Amino acid sequence: MIYHYNNILKYFQPYTKGVNKIENINFKSGIPLYIQIEDYIRKNIETGELKTGDKIPSEELLCEKFNVSKITVIRALRDLVTEDIIIRKQGKGSFVNQPNYERDLNKFANFFHSWPPIKVEHTVLKWHLIKPSKEILNKMKLSKGSSILEIVRIAFHEGESIALEYIYIPKDISKYFMNKRELFESKYVYGVYKTIPGLFLANSRISIKPVLADKTQVKILGITMGDPLLLWERITLSKDKKVVEFSKFFERGDRGNFYLEYHK
Repeated sequence: MIYHYNNILKYFQPYTKGVNKIENINFKSGIPLYIQIEDYIRKNIETGELKTGDKIPSEELLCEKFNVSKITVIRALRDLVTEDIIIRKQGKGSFVNQPNYERDLNKFANFFHSWPPIKVEHTVLKWHLIKPSKEILNKMKLSKGSSILEIVRIAFHEGESIALEYIYIPKDISKYFMNKRELFESKYVYGVYKTIPGLFLANSRISIKPVLADKTQVKILGITMGDPLLLWERITLSKDKKVVEFSKFFERGDRGNFYLEYHK
């Protein structure tokens, strides 16, 4: 699509009453010009003038609009890309990016809270008994030759794949989950565990480390080889100190914002 200069105006309509209005940049303010352009675009996104998927006017149009050099505009757009506010597509231009979701890490490990705080749906890829690797046997403190239930699923947020999840459940309690496959399509893991009478969770331990996407994750998550992922490993114990769950979550590092919040 070819954008005429006049069409840029529809992307930068006046803001609603009560919002600071920026009609143009101020060359005498002392604020770097590229930052003013960033703020200009950011405020249009925040107020809904520019929505997810909308195209940002071209570098040439922005140069003409603000009467600045192309280097200044490129700097502003580059910073917005770094902040994941916009996304650049080769040969097509810049577009408003989908906002990242946020997650409270306290609730990730706490089975007394409902996690995740965002709406997530799942598709189960595998549901079968396996002979686990030595690594998994050690993690779950099982003897050689033990069988476990392996559940592999994809997590989706607003229709976009965000994580590849591997969930391992000891065979002796897996029988309680056999008729609960549908719950794993809609609930988080602890939400399913709460449906099992007599199974009391005591504590969990989580480790996090950055990894790079391999062929399997690239194919399933629709990302690029070597993209950053966060590998979450979680071990959950029952009140009698038995491992009742071991999970590995490969979560996209470009889609989530994670935080910790503490109160007095």
